[in-house]
Amino acid sequence: MQVNDHSLTFSNVSRHQGVSLLSTVWILKYANTLNESGLYVKLFERYKDEFGEVSSDLSKAKQVFEASYDLDLGREDEVGWRNTKRYKNFMATDQFAETCFMLLVDHIQSAIEQDE
Repeated sequence: MQVNDHSLTFSNVSRHQGVSLLSTVWILKYANTLNESGLYVKLFERYKDEFGEVSSDLSKAKQVFEASYDLDLGREDEVGWRNTKRYKNFMATDQFAETCFMLLVDHIQSAIEQDE
């Protein structure tokens, strides 16, 4: 597994005036089949209000990314994920986790750069 160097300094993070949230939700509609099931990834951004507080109400957050993935088997019977829109790209679970993490890190890094 290749790990990219995406380092954030605490001084930069503390200057950022928002809160980024990464949500992954597994939906399993039926108990005995994967039909209509999926893993949904959403990225939200919340900003501080005029009092410097961040609301815990997620409905006030701005959704900045959404993707859905199907559970699938790779060529060597490896369990993994396929994006429902770009179905030819198979990701093993560790690759999927790294992709989600990097989505969050890249979003925060971009927000910090915009704040500077």
